[in-house]
Amino acid sequence: MTEGIQSQDAEAEGTPDVAARLSDIPPERLVEEVISRWDELVRVEEDLALSRQRVRALEMELGDQGGDGSLRGRVAELEEALRVADARIAQMEGLLENERRRRGDLEEDVGQGRVEELQ
Repeated sequence: MTEGIQSQDAEAEGTPDVAARLSDIPPERLVEEVISRWDELVRVEEDLALSRQRVRALEMELGDQGGDGSLRGRVAELEEALRVADARIAQMEGLLENERRRRGDLEEDVGQGRVEELQ
């Protein structure tokens, strides 16, 4: 209880002191100081707003990179790429097998022709 009374007394004592000091300052100077502090406050609030926007943008970017939904999307993309790669591998293996057969047939034809030629 006594602490509350003491702080009220200190405020009451401080108020006349501030009022006395302000009354000694010319009104034009006070207006300039208020305007200067007001401009500074506006600048600080703008900086704070920009900082908050940056934080939100970074949070969204971080959410996009590590979020559960984006991870699922990335996994789906990779699975599709794997499926396409597997299909391409199967196609290339088929082409390779066809080429091996063609060459084998060609070698047989050339071999028989060569044998006939030698006889």
